[in-house]
Amino acid sequence: LAPGLRGTVVSVAQRSQGILVARGNPLMLKHIGDLSRSGIRVVNRQPGSGTRLLFDQFLNSVGIDPETLCGYEDEV
Repeated sequence: LAPGLRGTVVSVAQRSQGILVARGNPLMLKHIGDLSRSGIRVVNRQPGSGTRLLFDQFLNSVGIDPETLCGYEDEV
């Protein structure tokens, strides 16, 4: 907006985000911070996608450097 103009946020859509795990969650992942445990592998979305940006924000919020995650560079 131009300086001095006021705006309103209008929600027009909603979506759910989550982490897909193997049936039964055998690695007992419960929190985004669990992804930094040894033996955990992730698959990522493409750079710039809303999901990737949100994932990176969540990782940052718990102090995880994305580059330390096994598979972070693997994109689907």
